[in-house]
Amino acid sequence: MDFKKILATFLAVFVVIDIFLAVQWFQLHQPASNPTSSESILTEMRNDGIKVGKLGQTEKTGVYLAGKSGETFLRDRLSTLSKTWDAKLTNDQLTVTPSRTIDLGKSRADVREAIDKIVNDPRKVIAGSQYRYDAKLTEYANKTSTESDVVVYAQKISDSRSFMSQRAQIRFVLTANHELKSYTQSYVENPQVLRDSTSLISEEKALIGAYQYNDIPNNGTVNWSELGYSPLTTVHGDIIFVPAWIFSVTDPSDETTILRVNALNGSLMK
Repeated sequence: MDFKKILATFLAVFVVIDIFLAVQWFQLHQPASNPTSSESILTEMRNDGIKVGKLGQTEKTGVYLAGKSGETFLRDRLSTLSKTWDAKLTNDQLTVTPSRTIDLGKSRADVREAIDKIVNDPRKVIAGSQYRYDAKLTEYANKTSTESDVVVYAQKISDSRSFMSQRAQIRFVLTANHELKSYTQSYVENPQVLRDSTSLISEEKALIGAYQYNDIPNNGTVNWSELGYSPLTTVHGDIIFVPAWIFSVTDPSDETTILRVNALNGSLMK
């Protein structure tokens, strides 16, 4: 490989990260322009009819990550899948369809158990052990999908955190009778830590920030939140991920959306 090209890529990544860190440090260390307490803002939210449960105030830690699109990783392993499963790779998304629908059982518990076995079978799913079931993303998928039923597995980063992005998911599509029709898979290859661990804003501060950006509708409901990793930018083919608070919000017309708040500086991620 071209050593100078590799060195230039790493230098570019670190320059971008340094710029982000400098901007975030400046934002976090400015005097508060609005001295209103968190509690009064939460009261204001509830007065606006926004339903929200108890919010965590703990400031956890997180890191910057960089990873590659999993297109090459998945393509190189297509031959490991069973020949009875039709597999097609389009860009960085793999679509796998069994030769016939597969009965997964009669109940949700049966379905979970059956899909867990499929995920951990290397003849049916590539690198399945690197994913885990995500109940919250599954709930969101079923509120927004036109399919009968969707079950979502997210690619793991650690024991407690996952990628919260369709760049790193397996989405199983089921019939109304609990039969597996197909699944799609995306993957982040070789995620690497770019910076030492740093403090993150709390769940409460993240939601207050989203409210102050006017991204939470009056009379809406905050269904759930989760701290994971979302893509921020791409530098020379490396996808940069940052820790983010993910909120599921339902508006008065019953439309559900996902809000992503950068857990490093509180900015909204589009």
